[in-house]
Amino acid sequence: GQSCRLFFGMTTVVATRVSGSSPVSTSVRVAERLREDIRAGRLAPGQRLVEAELTGRLGLSRGPVREALARLQSEGLVTIEPHRGASVRRIGRKEIADLFWVRVRLASDAATLAAERIEEGEHADLLQAELERQRMLHGRGRAAYTEANVRFHELIGVLADNSALAGVLRNLETHAGVFLHLARDSDTERLLSQHLAIGEAILAGNRRVAARESRRHVESVLARIGKLPDEWFE
Repeated sequence: GQSCRLFFGMTTVVATRVSGSSPVSTSVRVAERLREDIRAGRLAPGQRLVEAELTGRLGLSRGPVREALARLQSEGLVTIEPHRGASVRRIGRKEIADLFWVRVRLASDAATLAAERIEEGEHADLLQAELERQRMLHGRGRAAYTEANVRFHELIGVLADNSALAGVLRNLETHAGVFLHLARDSDTERLLSQHLAIGEAILAGNRRVAARESRRHVESVLARIGKLPDEWFE
């Protein structure tokens, strides 16, 4: 059906039929896959997650799928309503503004730490390779950008070498990701250029510029979200 087509059409199906895995580990995997698709903007606010479709396509029983949806509900990513089932939760304008207020500051801190630690281990090599991949995505549109966006921000967390900070940022980015599917190709070109500006500042070890470019990047995403119609919000 329409509700799950985007999810299953654009991602690798979780269940390599998860043979031999316990119901708990299976539910965790299903939750993580749905979480990643929300974060990458492949699932839209209000999009239904029909339990029967999920179980049928994944070849799983209802138990693990139900547990995964309950897990995502507890994280504020999914709404489960009586007689209507589960859907990706719509976020209110005030809530998204509050999330981004925090995200701007933490993303800036992560970029600062990454710049401070760029000479450690293989940090510079990892970032240089990622910047080359980002440059190759110019002109390839939104679908290519969504994957690159997740990968880029995860790498900044790795380079910052602060697991607590990276975990909080990942959660904030997941909540914001529900809006990524609305980005235009022109948006993604601009956002890719911002990734490069952040990455090059980090590579140069320039903490001040890395922090500034990171703030600009997150603020520009919030400005785009602010222009969306009310129907996308709670």
